[in-house]
Amino acid sequence: MKLSQESLLGLKRHFLGALSEPSPVWIVPAPGPKLLLTSDGDLRISPSAFVVDFGTVESPGEERRTLRVINLDQETLLLKVRNPNPWLTASWLGNGGGTIAHLAAGRSDLELVAAHDFLEEKRLAGSVELLAETLSGSSLSSEIQVRLAATKPHPVGLYDFQGSAKPESIDFGLLDPAASGPEAAVSYSFSFQNMTSVPLVVSFADLPAWLVFEVDGHQRRGPAAGRFFERPAPFQAEVRPVRTSQFLGLQRGRLRLTTNDFRPDLQQVDLQLTATIEPSKPCVTVDPPALTRISPAESCWMEAVLANWGKTPARLSLKSVSPAIQIQERPVVPAARNGEPGRAALRIRVSSSQLASGPQSLPLVLHVQDGEPAEVSVPVWVNVGEPGEPGEEEPAAQPRSPVRVQVLVTAVLFLLLMLVFLVVFRDVLSG
Repeated sequence: MKLSQESLLGLKRHFLGALSEPSPVWIVPAPGPKLLLTSDGDLRISPSAFVVDFGTVESPGEERRTLRVINLDQETLLLKVRNPNPWLTASWLGNGGGTIAHLAAGRSDLELVAAHDFLEEKRLAGSVELLAETLSGSSLSSEIQVRLAATKPHPVGLYDFQGSAKPESIDFGLLDPAASGPEAAVSYSFSFQNMTSVPLVVSFADLPAWLVFEVDGHQRRGPAAGRFFERPAPFQAEVRPVRTSQFLGLQRGRLRLTTNDFRPDLQQVDLQLTATIEPSKPCVTVDPPALTRISPAESCWMEAVLANWGKTPARLSLKSVSPAIQIQERPVVPAARNGEPGRAALRIRVSSSQLASGPQSLPLVLHVQDGEPAEVSVPVWVNVGEPGEPGEEEPAAQPRSPVRVQVLVTAVLFLLLMLVFLVVFRDVLSG
């Protein structure tokens, strides 16, 4: 048997008492996983655990911290996290958010998420167990302690303005009152969610006349000045234009939204809304002429203004007309453009020779080719009578000019002074 030098030295020390011989020391790595934890945030190391302190935060909210777990060995490790705290979650990033990961030499990121929503100040303390196992069966368990102090919460809402987190100007676009299908269902929706335990109250005010407000199947049609709806979240509502001939052309309005959200920019919001309601077919309205007085056996000219709100020009023909009326020409009313109607003047000649005395209305109905409505009535009012007859309005008395009054007063004062002068100096003048 051949002994090594180290073995012979050991025997000498044991049997011969060669205590002066130096004793060799071997440094052997301890078996098991070797991990290193780092973090961009504050990470303290106590004798028994790692400590993650989120500090003092405003509730409600969600705090996040990413820990870098580094494998210092070449052997692949099986990493598991165990979390018994309901307010704290721990998951591996890049691994589908699971609690188990395989880590070769290198690093893996562990995310800690602390969610809090309390009505009063509260301190939270918990821990996450990190278990690392090798393929040979050795393991290492580490404790990660987590601390958090939450202050009193405020109302916080989660908002959805037609797919946007913040309100924007709303343009319903170009709308045809006679449209059907998807085009007729155009609307703007918004939803409100409460993110805290404190009630989030939302109200609406100043509904424009051309809008309909709907929530849970109940409708409110404008105009509605002041607050007309209030409800705590969650709920969903929508507004849509009233597509009738009552509201034609470019419509603008403002809908005021008020909340008790603690964020100032969401406490009062003015939603600006616009829409252009423009029929595809001609749609003619009339600005009639004023009441006109004419003498018997005379005639006069009047002018009505025709407005076409449709996308196509309006061609007119006479449907019915009083014998006392003559139309100079039937104009073609241009189509609407940029939310403004096309306009044309209709010249009307009225002859009183076929009319009785007194005020009366004369029928004049125009047919609009392919129009909606197909007929439009033009009100024509006349008053037949001699000038000065009862019923005729006398011109209002003109107020006296201040300059004329001043001249009159000056003349009267001058005459009075002349009389006084004559009385005083009468004897002198006679002598």
